[in-house]
Amino acid sequence: MKKIKYLFLVIVLIVLDQLSKFLVSTNMELYQEIPIIKNFFSLLYIRNDGAAFSIFKGQMFFFFIVTFIALLVIAYLFKTSKSKFALITTSILLAGVLGNFIDRLLYGEVVDFLSFTFNTYKFAIFNIADCYISIAVVLFVIETLFFEKGNKNGKNNS
Repeated sequence: MKKIKYLFLVIVLIVLDQLSKFLVSTNMELYQEIPIIKNFFSLLYIRNDGAAFSIFKGQMFFFFIVTFIALLVIAYLFKTSKSKFALITTSILLAGVLGNFIDRLLYGEVVDFLSFTFNTYKFAIFNIADCYISIAVVLFVIETLFFEKGNKNGKNNS
């Protein structure tokens, strides 16, 4: 019952992700770009039927399988997580995976709109759910490097 607040976090994060995608898709034309910070950051509305950097383009069945496996792993991590840090990290990851999965179910592709340019390099366009996934990966690395040692000594991070 204590983990219910983390599921609420997942729902809030998914709502924020879906709301951002809804606002972009209803207020911008496909491929429209709105500069926010000149030559650095803009909103660029695209739809991506692949993964990051458009790899596996058009491989919907592949994404359903990968998402299903990811959800099983995340469910296991959520069930076995004992620390608040791990539960928050797992919740953020779950929100990211589900946010993009909802897009694939509804549209057959993912709504992306965050565009960064570094000098002449244009980074892959992404969305809030992608941010959640990236943040969760960084948090998992931090947990592994700094908190796992404490758990091995019988300490709890809660």
